[in-house]
Amino acid sequence: MALAGKWKLDKNENFDEYMKKVGVGWVLRKAGATVSSTTEITQEGNGIRVNTQSTVKSANVLFVPGVEQDVTTMDGRKVKSTLNGDMNSFIIVEKWDGRETTLKWELVGEEVHLTLTCDEVVCKRTHKRC
Repeated sequence: MALAGKWKLDKNENFDEYMKKVGVGWVLRKAGATVSSTTEITQEGNGIRVNTQSTVKSANVLFVPGVEQDVTTMDGRKVKSTLNGDMNSFIIVEKWDGRETTLKWELVGEEVHLTLTCDEVVCKRTHKRC
């Protein structure tokens, strides 16, 4: 259960470009760039809960691996999300309006790395255990 636990965002790389690519407006991008967040990842039955809390927006979603579901993202997009993987590493694919982005969660050493990819834009977010 490598990813299980509470993780605080420590570093962002290319987050503004990623938000711009998925269609986030200027005001929310500027707010998102300055906000810190905490994500708790837990196993619940056969599902994985990803609960991200910040001072601007929050999201709390229970995913069942391999099952597509409707999700409203923290930036307000209505997407079809599917999580594939397990508590050691997983990828969430979001689809909306003919577009797609991936969110890859993995443990690297003592940190959790979240890699967000949309088209050619890649954002790397590093989290440390709380």
